[in-house]
Amino acid sequence: MFGPSDYFTIAFYDAEKKFLQAEVGFQFHRILIPPKAAYMRISTEAKDLAAANACELKAFFLYAPQDCVWRKVRYEYGRTQGLSIVDGFNMLFEDIEIARCGDESCRCASDAEDGWDGMQNMTYRRIDCHDNPNGDFTVCCGHSFVYEDCSMRFSVNQRVHSALFRNCTIKGGNWDCLTLTRDGYKRFENNTFVRGITLGTPKWLVERKKVPTDWEIVLNDAVFKGKSKDEPMRVEVGETGRYRNCTFENCKLVGPKDHFTDCTIGPGCSTAEK
Repeated sequence: MFGPSDYFTIAFYDAEKKFLQAEVGFQFHRILIPPKAAYMRISTEAKDLAAANACELKAFFLYAPQDCVWRKVRYEYGRTQGLSIVDGFNMLFEDIEIARCGDESCRCASDAEDGWDGMQNMTYRRIDCHDNPNGDFTVCCGHSFVYEDCSMRFSVNQRVHSALFRNCTIKGGNWDCLTLTRDGYKRFENNTFVRGITLGTPKWLVERKKVPTDWEIVLNDAVFKGKSKDEPMRVEVGETGRYRNCTFENCKLVGPKDHFTDCTIGPGCSTAEK
């Protein structure tokens, strides 16, 4: 599905045109066809009829890696990057170390970009990124990424849909956000922040994208502690980000003050509008 909407509902019918089942999908989403299906009906999800009519319907039969596991692998001295994912479905990456990768070109330890929505249901568990000169994980697209017990820096684009970050040691990074249909629900659970982050897309980029900012990425109940008042942790918030019920100590908080909601601003903190 291409155009203003990447979402659709597909309904299957048998040879007598009796309804079998329906499923909501999105671009490149893999849908199993029921055994008795003979017909199908596709309904576009869009804000109005004009937007729906502007969509193009294309069906693909794609071959891609599925139900694969990478376990106990070490990537080291990769010139452009260590681990690069283009396409896949139901993939598990576990107990992997990526070190001293990304000197040129992509300039990161791992890159999930070229496959766009072709990457779905990707789980990264116990990934240790260290000593990479430019960046660790660059994530530009995909659906339902899960990061558990990882240690790394993140750069997450607004097209990454419904990613989960759980029990990670986050060494810095940025999380963009623009719309519900592109971002979904990004979730953070029990992470440790050892360096500052930027949450939400900055105002200048929102204005350049020329899209309605009808959605926010929200980080709840997190704790940020800088080394000291003289060496604060820099924590930023963009136009589409919000910290809620978070605790800050020895931090420099940059961005709109009303985007720090019900937060505890402890000793050694300063604020600045960007």
